[in-house]
Amino acid sequence: MTFFFLSHPERHSITEVFTMKSESINLLTASTSEETFTILDLRALSQRAEASEEVNDNARRISLAASSLLNFAEQTGIGNSTEPAETAVTDLLTDLMHLCAHCWPDEGEIFFYSALNTARMHFATESDEPAQWD
Repeated sequence: MTFFFLSHPERHSITEVFTMKSESINLLTASTSEETFTILDLRALSQRAEASEEVNDNARRISLAASSLLNFAEQTGIGNSTEPAETAVTDLLTDLMHLCAHCWPDEGEIFFYSALNTARMHFATESDEPAQWD
């Protein structure tokens, strides 16, 4: 499964490519396609959040993120679709940018990119930890 968060460098955005190549993760998804990770695939990953409640590792982080994104997708009307999960990720990031611009009118964009950079640092640190699936 591959997630691409691509944006235009002239907008000072971050380009991230996050690839998960775990057979155990592939077993948890609804689709076997390596090309399109769908909203239905998110549903399978989100169910893992309750199962690994006691552990704060990457498996739990992945499950919690999938659960949150699935909730967002359901609220926007694509929760039960085969829409690519990338659509929900993009829509959520866009809405978070709108929220930052609303809450911090003078520096919303700067705040968003600062938070994104901090998240990127956390991701880099946490990427060294293996995901422990049951």
